[in-house]
Amino acid sequence: MDDRKIYNPHKNVLEAARERISYTFDECEKVYISFSGGKDSTVMLHLVMAEAIKRDRTVGVLIIDLEAQYRATVDHIQKCVDMYRNHIDLHWVCLPLNLRNAVTNYEPQWTCWDDDKPHLWVREKPADAVIDYDWFVPRMEFEEFMVLWGRWFSKGKKTGAFIGIRADESLHRLGSIVRWSQKPMLNGKRWTTGLGDGLYNIYPIYDWTTQDICDSTPNTLTCRQTRFTT
Repeated sequence: MDDRKIYNPHKNVLEAARERISYTFDECEKVYISFSGGKDSTVMLHLVMAEAIKRDRTVGVLIIDLEAQYRATVDHIQKCVDMYRNHIDLHWVCLPLNLRNAVTNYEPQWTCWDDDKPHLWVREKPADAVIDYDWFVPRMEFEEFMVLWGRWFSKGKKTGAFIGIRADESLHRLGSIVRWSQKPMLNGKRWTTGLGDGLYNIYPIYDWTTQDICDSTPNTLTCRQTRFTT
C-alpha cells in the first residue's frame, strides 16, 4: 500500500463508509439508493440499510431495470428487495429507456421494455415494476432519466443519492471524486457531488478496492486502511 494515500492509519474503509452514511442521514431530509444489483451497490445497500433501520427511517431504492439482464442478477435484486421491503420506498423502474447498443453499428441505440415490441422482451416485468411517472417521456435517455428522477424524488428537499462507485475502477470515476477543478459539494465533502436543487450524489465506498468488496458480507466486513481524502 502507498503510505502517501493513507489519510487516517487508525480507520479502515468500512468505518469511514459508515461515518459518511451517518453524516448523510444527519444532513439530508431524504435519501435514496441507486441499486443495480452489482457487488458494489449491494455492499452499499446493506451499509445504508443498517443505518436506516437503526434510525427507523425509510430509504428510497431506485432500480433501473434494463430488461436484458442475467437471471441471477434479477433474482439477487429480488432477494435484497424482500430482505428490506418493510424499510424501503421501492421504485423498480421498467420503462422504455434508450440505451447504448454496442453489438452493432447499424442500430447505435436500443429501447428496453419497448411498449411497441412486447413480443421481443427478454423476460416479463417483475411484480414490483413501476411502469409510469407523469413526467416520463418514452425513449428518454438513461442519463437524463436518472437526474429527473432524483429531482422528482427529492421534491425540493435536501436529498442524498447514494451511488456505489469506487475510484480505483477508472479515471472517470476517480474524477467524480477528486475533480481537478472545484465542484459543488455537500458541506465541502469531497465524496459528494451537488446536482442542484438540494440533490447530492453520495459516494460512501469510493475508496474501497475490489478485495474490500469481495471480503464483505452483510454480517462480516473486513477492510484495509482508508485512502485518498475525506
